[in-house]
Amino acid sequence: MARKIPLLFLIVTTFSGCFLFRKATTELPFETVQIPGGAYMMGDFYKNENEDATPLHRVILGPFEMSTYEITYDQYDNYATEAGIDMPEDDGYGRGPRAVANITWDEASAYCTFYGFRLPSEQEWEYAARDTGQERLYPGTSNEEEVDNYVRHIDNSVAHSFVVGTKMPNELGLYDMGGNVFEWVGDYYEFYPEPGTDPEYKDLENFSMRIIRGGSFKMGLSVAQTWWRSGTLGEITSDNIGFRCARSIQP
Repeated sequence: MARKIPLLFLIVTTFSGCFLFRKATTELPFETVQIPGGAYMMGDFYKNENEDATPLHRVILGPFEMSTYEITYDQYDNYATEAGIDMPEDDGYGRGPRAVANITWDEASAYCTFYGFRLPSEQEWEYAARDTGQERLYPGTSNEEEVDNYVRHIDNSVAHSFVVGTKMPNELGLYDMGGNVFEWVGDYYEFYPEPGTDPEYKDLENFSMRIIRGGSFKMGLSVAQTWWRSGTLGEITSDNIGFRCARSIQP
């Protein structure tokens, strides 16, 4: 039987360690964290049963950096003014330092490119969320009693994206990798490869399925698990989908 792609199209449009250092930037509108390269087993390490996040497979990454926080309305509005493009809707909740939403995949990608960055790959995103690939159930912790300190989800949030950085960061110093808003990543949706095989890529000319990660203020905790993933149409906008940026570091 063919595997089904678990879409969040309806959901997202209707529901509301310190060995690293933070890199302060003057030329960029956002801070970044530098993350060393390494290898890890990507996927559902917890129960190894979610067919969308299995089989577990080994991934090797070079060093990269990622924005410390999700991109905010302030940051996106400044870019939009400079680039001469429309600003995204704020749904009446105001703008400022809260996580930007109502952004398509192409718009998120264009923002990162404008500053010499890109959207993180899915492999990078999970590696960073799991503190360089450790078996972290949620970004920052595997302890259910601590998770509210790290993740902004439906049971501890408000009806809109929140000011970034108000929960605790994970070990790498990244904030809001779990909850607040879903985050676009750079890849097209594809099933994970079986052992010894390559990923099955779609006909990208006719396939617009992208990937969102990390959960949101409208979703329960299970969606904020570090290995959780879903395919979503890249052209949609939603009040609970935003993004952060990344770029490779040359050794």
